[in-house]
Amino acid sequence: MRRALAGAWLLTLAACEFASTSTMAESLGGSGAGETGASTSAAGASSAGMSATSSPPVTSTTSDPVTSGVDATGSVGSVGPDTGATESGDATTTGIEVPTTSSGGPLELAIAEELLVMLDAANGNASSAGWVNEGTLGDFGVLGAPTVGEVDGLVAATISANNIYRSAEAPPATLVEPNSTRTIEVWVLNPDAQDQESVVAWGRRNGGTGTLMVFGYGTQPAWGAVNHWGTPDLGWAATPQQNVWHHLVYTFDGEWTRIYVDGELDNEEFVGEGVIDTIDGERILVGAQTNDNGDLSRWATVSLAKVRIHAGALSAAEVANNYAYDVAELGL
Repeated sequence: MRRALAGAWLLTLAACEFASTSTMAESLGGSGAGETGASTSAAGASSAGMSATSSPPVTSTTSDPVTSGVDATGSVGSVGPDTGATESGDATTTGIEVPTTSSGGPLELAIAEELLVMLDAANGNASSAGWVNEGTLGDFGVLGAPTVGEVDGLVAATISANNIYRSAEAPPATLVEPNSTRTIEVWVLNPDAQDQESVVAWGRRNGGTGTLMVFGYGTQPAWGAVNHWGTPDLGWAATPQQNVWHHLVYTFDGEWTRIYVDGELDNEEFVGEGVIDTIDGERILVGAQTNDNGDLSRWATVSLAKVRIHAGALSAAEVANNYAYDVAELGL
């Protein structure tokens, strides 16, 4: 089923120039799993410049050996289990026309500071043995055997319990230092969203408030979208419509966490400075999160066409731009 795409921001976005030689930077901004943190929506937003760049060179694939003995059920957090939540209603959208720049040229991909991870299944870089990273961090190996093939019109990597991707390197300081900014973008199709599904994660559970980084596609209203452990959690305002392709984005600008669905702001929370301090040393997972004992849990069962991680926070305009850029590239 080919998804219909929407966005009231198009008239504004169509007037923006994204020249190939220009650079644009920006800064914009909770988590717990099984914790009590409820999200707080607010209207504040900050905007700054953007950056547009071409894709980094592709490197060779590396593959991690298959591991065994991972915890498919997961451990329970110190504050309580993340269970039993009422599912939010699905968000729906309508068709759009993809915008161009004011000069009529194609849009450029906006990058916040540095593009650390750029996983793209459409260009043949994903396989059951690993996923070549076109960003600067290095390639992703596998745990188990994820599958790659066409899913609802797009070439995608499908992950499930014990069959996920993992970075060969630990996240750099820019993703784990106290208050470090970041952006996670995914093109994802979830056939049947559960309470908590970890799409991209690093850090560990049960490490104290703000020490976990999970961007998810779950129905739990308090932490189904973002887990940082403790109070700075965030749920989707409405669970993104299931079994269709979505561009989902998380940003943290040092004070605010924000989540977007198909180019539009879905929810946000003021976290404040000094709260987000992700545990370092744990590699980036695409499809699970790490328990405090090192086992994996809260697996995602989804298909992914693209995964991007930036060192900085994309602005709302940049998120909208990247959505439109991908829509054009993917032919949606």
